[in-house]
Amino acid sequence: MANISGFLSNILKAMYGEDVRDAIHDSINTINEEVIDYNAYVTQKANETANNALRTENCKRECQKAQEVAEANMRRAERAANETEINATEVNRDLGEAKNAVNAAQEKAEMSNTFSERAKSYADQAANTLTQTVNKINEAVEMNTPRMVIDFNTGHLLYEGGRFNWIIDPVTGHLKWEVT
Repeated sequence: MANISGFLSNILKAMYGEDVRDAIHDSINTINEEVIDYNAYVTQKANETANNALRTENCKRECQKAQEVAEANMRRAERAANETEINATEVNRDLGEAKNAVNAAQEKAEMSNTFSERAKSYADQAANTLTQTVNKINEAVEMNTPRMVIDFNTGHLLYEGGRFNWIIDPVTGHLKWEVT
């Protein structure tokens, strides 16, 4: 995030209208650039979240396929053991393969859960970042707009609605101002 204390200091130090306008312009321009950079960051995180969600779905499909293969191997091994008289070692081998396939499916399911949690975390981060950005923009939009009005009856210049205090220095007679 941009450090704008230097810009605020320039605004406070500016004595002439052109200097004040330049200082305000530079401050707003810097904040605008930060918002643009921040939006790019949010977009990147949202894309990463979408990619992680796709990987999670692919991993889930692979887990389901592996589990189906494992279940088929287990059924085949059970049928072989019940229907024919085969060597016990062959049955054990088929059961071992089925168990290995089940273990592999369980590992892939765990990976799928990990990717799912990451995707949710990235989605939450993107949502929080978007909310913060919208709140900052709303804060900037809702700031009071200063207005100068001339009272033609008294000839006084009136200031209202802004965020400045105007003071006349009794010694020098200079008009000074400060941010409220």
